[in-house]
Amino acid sequence: MNISKEDARELVYGDLEGWETVESEIVDVLRWSNIYRGIFKSPEGKHYSLEWAEAATEQQDELPFEYDDPELVEVKAVPTMVIKWEPK
Repeated sequence: MNISKEDARELVYGDLEGWETVESEIVDVLRWSNIYRGIFKSPEGKHYSLEWAEAATEQQDELPFEYDDPELVEVKAVPTMVIKWEPK
């Protein structure tokens, strides 16, 4: 699903009316940028994934979607089993 850069920035910052942030996490770290992935719930109740880059420090000036176009990908929750190892 296509979305404008302005609407995508509002979505990332939690300001797009009717949309809800479900989760957001850093998925990669580059020299000057952090790559994020967020899951967002639309006003219709569908869930979408969106990836974006932001400046890694206050020294850089990089807004989300400054160098790439946003794309919302419809996603669904899939239950998984996770095994965690702990000391005895």
